[in-house]
Amino acid sequence: MMTNSRIELFIRLAFSAGSFLMVLLVTRHFNLGFTPDSIEYYDVAKSLLNGQGIVDSQGHFVNHWPPLYSAFVAFIAWGSTLSVHASAIILSAICIATLNYGFLLLMSSVNKNILVQVLLCLFLNSLIFSTLFTTFLSEGLFLTEVMLLSLHLRAYSDKKNFSYFLGFGVLGGLMFLTRYAAIGIIGGGVLFFLYQTVQKKDWRGSLVNLALISLGFVVTVFPWIAYSFNKADSVAHRDAGFHLINFTQLSQTLDTLLFWINPTESTLILIGLSACSLALIWILKPWSSRGLR
Repeated sequence: MMTNSRIELFIRLAFSAGSFLMVLLVTRHFNLGFTPDSIEYYDVAKSLLNGQGIVDSQGHFVNHWPPLYSAFVAFIAWGSTLSVHASAIILSAICIATLNYGFLLLMSSVNKNILVQVLLCLFLNSLIFSTLFTTFLSEGLFLTEVMLLSLHLRAYSDKKNFSYFLGFGVLGGLMFLTRYAAIGIIGGGVLFFLYQTVQKKDWRGSLVNLALISLGFVVTVFPWIAYSFNKADSVAHRDAGFHLINFTQLSQTLDTLLFWINPTESTLILIGLSACSLALIWILKPWSSRGLR
C-alpha cells in the first residue's frame, strides 16, 4: 500500500507532467501570443542565438527589459536546434511544470491534507489559460523563480545559516535579471530580516546577514550592470530613478480596484474559481491536520 509520501510524490510528478503537456496542447495551433514587449524579447533571444549580443533587430542595445528570459530561450534554441518561438513554448512548459512541483512540495510542508493540495494545484493550473504561460513574456519564468525562492526560504527557515542569506541574494539577483520589479520583493525580504534583528537585538548578526545577501545579489547582477554601463549611449537605455507616487498613479490604482466592482466575464470566472477553492478548503479543514491515512 502506498504511503502518504509516495502519494504526494506521485501527485507532484503527475501535475508537473500534465501541466507541461497542457501548455504544449494549448499552444499547438497558434503558438505563443505576442505583445510589443514580446517583440523585444524575441529579437534579443534571436540576436543572442546569432552571437550578436543583447540587441534588437536593428542592432540597438536593449536594457529596458532584463536579459535572463531571452537568454534562457536562446539557450534552449541553441541546445535543441528548435526555433526561438518553439523554444519559448518549451520554456513556458518547463516553468509551469516546475511551478506545480514546487507548489505541491511547499504545500506538503504546510498542510498534509492531500485533497487540499490537489484543489489548490488545480486552481494554480488555471494560469495555463491566462497570458502568463501562453505569451512570449517573462512573467511565467518570474513566478517560477518566486516559487524557488519560497522553497529556499522554507528549507532553511530553521537554520538561517550562511546558505540561507547568500542563497536569498543569488535567487533575488536572478529574479531581478528576469524582471526589474523583483527589487520590491528583495527589499521587502531585507526589511523583514532587519525587523527580526531588531526583535532579537542582534545588530552584528544583522550586518553579517545583510552582507551575505548583498554579496549574492551583487555577484549575480554585476555582469549585467557592467555590460549595460558600457552601452549607456544606446537609444534603448533605461535609467534607474526614484520618485514619489503622484496623483495619476493613485487614480490608476483606484480604477483597478473599481474594476473588481464592475468586472468583465473572465474576471468573474476567476473570482468564482477562487471562492469555490476557498469553500472546498474550508469544508476539508477538519481533516487538514490528519491528512489521508
